Amino acid sequence: MDAPANICSMSVLIPDAETMEALKVLRCLGQTPKMKTFILSRDRWIMARFSRHCAGYYQNTSQTDDDWLNEIIKLVKELNIDIVLPVTVDGVELVSRNRQTISEFAAIPPLAKPELIEMANNKWAFHEFVKEHGLPGMPTVLLGNAGEAIDDSSTLDSVEYPALLKPTSQRGGFGIVKLEDSSQFNGVWNNERIMKGQQYILQSYIQADDYSLSVCCKQGEILAYTLYRVILPSENPYRIGRLVEYVNEESVLDVGRQLVSAMEWDGVADIDLLFNERDHSVMILEFNPRFWQSLLGGMIAGVNFPLIWCMSAMGISMPSSQREGTRYARPSLFVKMLTSKMRGKRFPVKIRWREGDLKYSVHDPLPELFNVAQKAVKRLRCESLN
Repeated sequence: MDAPANICSMSVLIPDAETMEALKVLRCLGQTPKMKTFILSRDRWIMARFSRHCAGYYQNTSQTDDDWLNEIIKLVKELNIDIVLPVTVDGVELVSRNRQTISEFAAIPPLAKPELIEMANNKWAFHEFVKEHGLPGMPTVLLGNAGEAIDDSSTLDSVEYPALLKPTSQRGGFGIVKLEDSSQFNGVWNNERIMKGQQYILQSYIQADDYSLSVCCKQGEILAYTLYRVILPSENPYRIGRLVEYVNEESVLDVGRQLVSAMEWDGVADIDLLFNERDHSVMILEFNPRFWQSLLGGMIAGVNFPLIWCMSAMGISMPSSQREGTRYARPSLFVKMLTSKMRGKRFPVKIRWREGDLKYSVHDPLPELFNVAQKAVKRLRCESLN
């Protein structure tokens, strides 16, 4: 999506650039030449630092949130920053909690209140919210901390199997274990596969189509969205699919609208839902109050979420709509397709160059080259120690 023609030169500060999502945000904003994006990070060696779209890197040496806030304000003043754009849950919470202080020096996009962000980021608290507001959620029970005795064993019988053990505060599918039946529970609950010290829920595993609704909202109203369904699942079933298609499914979109309206949500979010085509029933799975892995896929489909969020911080409206039928493939899928062709094997799906973010890596190669080099150095160090 192109920016409105009346946009003057703007400078953006990402104050929490440690994650891969920061690089994706840089590449989205980099499609608009008039945007200059600076990054602040606790980690010195991050991929985003080497992006051609990074106008400047600064290291966050703070030990506390107050120090972090002071570093943000210092950079805002020194660099004449127009917009402070957080990309992680911690960053969103910090900026939201200190919106009054930061907004004296720079614009910030619509952000939910800190307590709402905290609720949305906790799978159990979010489940309770969904249930309280009469929205379609998953059968779920709270177990407590991993490895501890279950106070009421009858709670295990209230969830149908197969079921998933999920840590309430982890992202990206980390720590999830599938149980085929109740007989497996005790063995897994006291096993090293469970993340010790983490709070867990037990949730029924329902076979249905995976959908993801990404939104940018203001006061519970959706300003922009994309909706995709998974065509080719990931090898890890709890992570983003390897190939997805952007679609129009009103049943799913309607539930998503009801949810963000009930939350009076401000900002960006990615909502995972399940859709049963037989009866058109929808179930809300999870809510991620931050940018997501398929961010570049949304831009390919016509919705540049970071740019829209920046413009909303400046009071500029950017009408947008997704291009239905657009497909998005993860970079690893292109590698597997090429490998299959070299071996003379037929790949199960056809994908095209424009259907993935590989093209953004080709035009901005240093972050990936740095990542490969960094992994190689780590591997050599491990081998030398052995």
